[in-house]
Amino acid sequence: MSEYQAHISLGQSDDGVFVKIDGPATMALSAGFAALCEECRRQFARPIYIDLSTCEWLDSTFAGCLVGQRVKTGASDGAGDGSGFTVIGSSEPCREVLTKMGLAPLLLSDAPPPSPPPDAFAAVTAQTFSSEHVTETVIDAHDHLAGINDTNREVFGRIADAFRADLRRKRRSDA
Repeated sequence: MSEYQAHISLGQSDDGVFVKIDGPATMALSAGFAALCEECRRQFARPIYIDLSTCEWLDSTFAGCLVGQRVKTGASDGAGDGSGFTVIGSSEPCREVLTKMGLAPLLLSDAPPPSPPPDAFAAVTAQTFSSEHVTETVIDAHDHLAGINDTNREVFGRIADAFRADLRRKRRSDA
């Protein structure tokens, strides 16, 4: 496991917006990643490319966020197929996880994408989110994973349900 926090960088070209993940892509990074993708869709009318070439590994929450953002991008750009959101340059550990989850055909593209110059990336300042928002992100991510196939439904549906029940208990105790 990495001893440092992952970092997100953002780059742009005429062809698209590039979001690069450096380090482990985990639940801790997921809410900020989702917020950044949403902001990119609002600000730019260009495809979003997620560069995982320097991503050490990813967990199920981050994988589910990738699926959720692809779905949201497909719905928002009118294409309906998520083609405005592509994962590029996947490291081998990330490719293995995405393949095991049945997500590689949905998220990974063999076509060479356009790329901004390496110096075009700027670090994105990490945001802080409430524990409730992070929990909602985890639930949403695992719901997306559960919807992929029966195997995922069995595994990730349970995780989403557990977090959902925990969130309900917390809300009741706070009321």
